[in-house]
Amino acid sequence: MKRAHPTDRRAGPGPSSPTEAGDAPLPAFLSRPAFSQAPGRREVSRRDLERLDVLGELLSTLNDPRAGAGSVARHVRQLDALAARIEERFVQLRRGARPPGLSEQIAVIGNRELEAILFAFLEDVVALHSDLVDGEAEQEAK
Repeated sequence: MKRAHPTDRRAGPGPSSPTEAGDAPLPAFLSRPAFSQAPGRREVSRRDLERLDVLGELLSTLNDPRAGAGSVARHVRQLDALAARIEERFVQLRRGARPPGLSEQIAVIGNRELEAILFAFLEDVVALHSDLVDGEAEQEAK
């Protein structure tokens, strides 16, 4: 019996973990909490919260099958932490290679890696927003 890929929602119940499905485990950079332990450039900031319009445009671009790496890079360049994470992943994949421009990095790492990086970035944006809202609520309560 052929098993469905774990992300295929049409297939019904499947394996409970990626390793059970035979996929390789997630890379270490995806399994660590980037928000709390990230070095400076990768860290999500208040500035990123002010750029939610850019995130929306980026997501729309990613949904366009005709959009290329250049279109994606145009939006990513406006989000320093996301661009730094893409460069970091490129360097991890291409050890010793000098990073080319952002468009080329995006093309090399591919859609699956880009989506994983973007997902972690979005989680960190939400976590920062939540922390800020909680902090403001505590200040108001005092």
